[in-house]
Amino acid sequence: EQLNIGLDTKSLIFQNLHGAFTEVELRFMNDTGYLVNTKTNARPIVAHGNGPIKVGCF
Repeated sequence: EQLNIGLDTKSLIFQNLHGAFTEVELRFMNDTGYLVNTKTNARPIVAHGNGPIKVGCF
């Protein structure tokens, strides 16, 4: 059986936040916040704050 899988190169599912401050924005629609990758215009489902990330950076 062949698997149809690939890498998430556009951050459609997963966004790594380390070193990505120029590529991500926290936006709001009504009372709901969401993350946008401004480079790919994607709204990733999972954000991973690895490395020396600080909440105050947003």
